[in-house]
Amino acid sequence: MRWRLLSSFSKIYILNLHGDSNISEKAPDGSRDHNVFDIMEGVSIIVAIAHKDPVSNSDLCEAVYFDVWGGRESKYHYLERETLKGVSWERLEPKEPYYFLKPKGNLGEDKYQAGFSVADLFAEKSTGYYTSADQYVIGLDRKSLLTSVKSVLSENEFLNDSLIRETTFRPFDDRLVYYDSNILSRSRRKFVEKLPLKDGLVLLSGKSTKGTDINHFFVSSTFSELKCAESTKGSYMLPVYLLADGLNPDKSHRVNFDLKILKQLQKISKDPKHGTPDEVAIFDYIYGVLHCPGYRETYAEFLKIDFHRIPWQTKPD
Repeated sequence: MRWRLLSSFSKIYILNLHGDSNISEKAPDGSRDHNVFDIMEGVSIIVAIAHKDPVSNSDLCEAVYFDVWGGRESKYHYLERETLKGVSWERLEPKEPYYFLKPKGNLGEDKYQAGFSVADLFAEKSTGYYTSADQYVIGLDRKSLLTSVKSVLSENEFLNDSLIRETTFRPFDDRLVYYDSNILSRSRRKFVEKLPLKDGLVLLSGKSTKGTDINHFFVSSTFSELKCAESTKGSYMLPVYLLADGLNPDKSHRVNFDLKILKQLQKISKDPKHGTPDEVAIFDYIYGVLHCPGYRETYAEFLKIDFHRIPWQTKPD
């Protein structure tokens, strides 16, 4: 969308009025920032100018930017007082692949992009299931859960004790779910049925987040609810193992890694003493990187908007 805007207009002015209460936005001086409307989402004013002769796709238009912080009344006064010519605009330099339309500074983008994406490493992935009725189909023990489910079933529906499954509902909060596709809004059954019933290893991660903190990563041994690892937009399940298909009758499971990336990781990580790392060692490396404070701080802006990229190891240790 950002690329489309930049390639469709001749000049774009972006006046960011902020006021996003979803993330408790504050002004740079630490004071409270208010919305110009009675809404939770932040507000911006965009003036996009299109000349008769459009910008070619190879030449993106000029984009300029300015922040307005503070109280609602002060923002109203600013908007009444200022003109496009009077604003001290900052010229943006959007570039692929994200084409940011706000100042980002020196974020180490080239170094970050040089890493591999977990979305590419994990061959198959899926968002978590969503119930629309947590209070009825999520529970702590079988007896109370069955009682709760029974209260919402029609006279022609019957309880099925075998549908109760263990699930990771929230970080460090494993519960039971009455896993019935006829009740759950989005069960993700086709994907969940591929997961091992025991000894699973699943990376839970949001693709993006609206939150201010970079903490939307977790690990589970089983399938998870949509908002488990990331509560503002939802999280994905990226399993290390999937059940073996008919082509591998002698194996109970298969590794859910892209073969090309796996071989490259094993090649550069091979150690004379410890040998070639297996899928668990590679998973541990990824999870360790995701929980590195320096990594989170340095690449925070990128970790908010897309599946995270992991640096290639430069030496075995």
